[in-house]
Amino acid sequence: MSRHPTMNAKTRTEALARHMAGLRLEREAECRLAEVAGVSLRLWRRAACAHPVAADAHMAICAVLFLDPVTLKASTAPRPAGPVCWATLGAGVRVTREMRGQGVREAAKAAGVSAATVSRCENGHALSFDGLARLARYIGLHPRSCGAPEKPGAVPRSTGNTHCNSLNLQEAGHD
Repeated sequence: MSRHPTMNAKTRTEALARHMAGLRLEREAECRLAEVAGVSLRLWRRAACAHPVAADAHMAICAVLFLDPVTLKASTAPRPAGPVCWATLGAGVRVTREMRGQGVREAAKAAGVSAATVSRCENGHALSFDGLARLARYIGLHPRSCGAPEKPGAVPRSTGNTHCNSLNLQEAGHD
């Protein structure tokens, strides 16, 4: 089993903000990068001010900046195709946990998250990026591989609100 991420959520958020501050972007460039990432300018600026953002937004911003979303070091890995497929991640966690003969509490301890986080994940609910990173490692994946393939004409990657994202996908016929 792989190690837990070396950065905690606060450290990772601050490191991303320092990296973004070091870019010294003009407003137009900032708007364009946010657009390419598929996040709103508001979310882009929240990340730049060291405020937490949803896991999908964090991964999209890191992809545009060519950063590994876990370590925040330069990366040439391909950008995730779409937002995190929470149901698939949850199924992976459940299968891994059951194959190891672990209950929810044992799996949570092994992954370095709470039992409630494991339960939310297994039920297909969105998690923080830290929870995503820890559970992806628990099942032997990089968070980048947890993205769902984006369909042609799909809605933007993330609004920053999980409920809104779900509604947008339903309206676009991408259940």
